[in-house]
Order: sequence, then C-alpha cells, then structure tokens
Amino acid sequence: MTQLPLRSQFKFATVVLLATVAVLMVVLFLHSRSNLLDQREELLHEQVEIAAGILEHYQAEEAAGRLPRAEAQARAATALSAMKHENAYLFGYDGDGIYVLHGANHDLIGKPIKGTRDVTGLDLYAAMEKAVAGSVNGIEHAGFVEYVWKRPGSELTEPKLSYIKRFVPWNWTLGSGQYVG
Repeated sequence: MTQLPLRSQFKFATVVLLATVAVLMVVLFLHSRSNLLDQREELLHEQVEIAAGILEHYQAEEAAGRLPRAEAQARAATALSAMKHENAYLFGYDGDGIYVLHGANHDLIGKPIKGTRDVTGLDLYAAMEKAVAGSVNGIEHAGFVEYVWKRPGSELTEPKLSYIKRFVPWNWTLGSGQYVG
C-alpha cells in the first residue's frame, strides 16, 4: 500500500472506515432490536403474572367460602378487563375455549376463540394451547405466541406477540399482547 499514491491510500482508508462503520451500525441495530423484543417479552410476562395474582386472590376467596365460584370469576374478569396500558390489554378464555374476558372488545365475551385464525391462517386457539402446554423461563403452563392481528379500532394488521398463561384452578387461559411491527 505504501507504493500507492497518497490520494489512493486515503480513498482506500476511507472505504475501509466506512465499511467498518456500516458493519458496526448493523450490529448495533440488530442488538437494540433484540433488546427491544426482550423488553416487550418481559413487559407481557409481568402483565400476565400480575393478572394471575388477581385470579389467585379471587380463587382464594372462593376456596375460603367467602365467594361462590361464579361470583369470584365474574369479579376477577371485571378487574382484569379494566387493566389496560396503551394498546395492551388482557384477554382470557375458559377450558371450553370461550372468552371470559377481553379488555379491548367486550362483545367477544361468551364467544369462542376456537376456530379464530389470523390473516396468515394460524389457528390462534391451537397456538395458545400449545404454548400453555409447555413452559417458559421456568414457569409452567406458559409461553409466547406470535401472530398477525388487527389493532383495536383499525383495519390494519400487524405482527403481534402475546404471552399466554394457564390459570389451572379455574382452567382459564390468560394473555396479553404487544404489536411488534
């Protein structure tokens, strides 16, 4: 390289520098995107775990004989349906695949999730049941599901990630999702 004219050496060094900066920018972008997804997963996990704690409270009231099961479940569903943050909301269905709560669309309560598919054809009920059949981060009956869904109040579909957890005493499945598009 020392035999090249100074101008050529400078051009070569500039190209190498720019290529290095471009590679670093790609690496940083991918790393920050990964961190963002990790943060979203953690937020979803926390939301659903808080919701599970509310279910535990009402189930304990039922077990102690202070509330009949139907009333305990109704109170729990009302409390959980009110828990919203920006575009995040809780939803849940029973062992028969019937919505018992839905923070974004109360009209779905009492209707089946079974047979619901996203725009790619993914069977949401089957995917969620598969998720709760396993475990994530050492938590049994829990997992993540990725699908494409419409934002509330919009016709646009976007990729969405949901954390799903089974509440075994009532055989309810809880979830919360975030759009990741």
